[in-house]
Amino acid sequence: METLKVKSLPIKDVLNNLADEMGGKVVNDCEVYSLKIPQEYGTGFIRGVNFTNGLAWVQYDCKFKQDVEIRFTVNQVHPLKFLYNLSDPFIHTFENDDELHTAEQFKNLIVASKNTNGHILRFHAQKSVKLNSIEIDRERFEVGQDCYYNQLNETIKNAILDSNAESRHFLEGGISLKIAHEFRTIDHYKYDNFIRKMFLAGRTYEILALQLRDYNTVTIVEDSDPTPELMLEIDALLQDDFSTYGSVRAIATKLKIPESKLQHFFKKYYGMTGNEFLKQHRMDLIVELLEESSLSIKEIAKLVGIENSSYLSKIFKSKFKLTPAEYRKRC
Repeated sequence: METLKVKSLPIKDVLNNLADEMGGKVVNDCEVYSLKIPQEYGTGFIRGVNFTNGLAWVQYDCKFKQDVEIRFTVNQVHPLKFLYNLSDPFIHTFENDDELHTAEQFKNLIVASKNTNGHILRFHAQKSVKLNSIEIDRERFEVGQDCYYNQLNETIKNAILDSNAESRHFLEGGISLKIAHEFRTIDHYKYDNFIRKMFLAGRTYEILALQLRDYNTVTIVEDSDPTPELMLEIDALLQDDFSTYGSVRAIATKLKIPESKLQHFFKKYYGMTGNEFLKQHRMDLIVELLEESSLSIKEIAKLVGIENSSYLSKIFKSKFKLTPAEYRKRC
């Protein structure tokens, strides 16, 4: 097993430590730092950013050629970590502790070590790593209103307020549909620089708010509820081939789900019917292609499942009061 040692904070220094261990260069995009995994170690990247008030976000999107463990051993109080696993299992353990915590796909771990003990993350060889970590420096963290702490689940409240790390904290659970969707939104965000940093800050606070709410709410899961796996599979179909799967019937046929049940899933997950969601998604895709590609209107129409480019222009002008060509000139 390859061991990588991280002995620093904040995120920039974490990635610089990993670059020292593996090789490679940390890239700074308006304080969003990223490190491409060197070819001899695997593929993918690790990136992250520190926000104001002690909040940070780290994303591991990679695959290692051999078993790898990352040891976080900085000699100070470590952040409270909210770990969200969207792919193959990984293992977490506390430093100086033999207990292993395995996080399966769509599982969430909330961990905070005692005193200055660190954390160890273990990843298996040739397995997909899609791990997001929202991290709180509890000494600096603020939520704006002190009274809000009184509304929190007692276990979460104790973990957040334990700024001196007097106790070890560990919770585990599932990732909600809305949180899984937020991470999917982050993966598909196109812009860079300061706009991206603002977007990431908003999404990170949103995910944390959803997490805190979920721990305050008793949720009854019904057999008819959609799963994160299913909704992400639908999302992947639309991202990869909207022209084929841009209708409720096409998706239902592909996934072997009754159309009525699929409509229920869309309503439950997105708050709108499948037809409403697909109509909105198609328009978002048209806008993206107009802004970021040189494709003709006819080619864009084909990609979004519209046979007639004149019809595309008609529905686009109805929404934006501009033709697609006029819109593109203003981009």
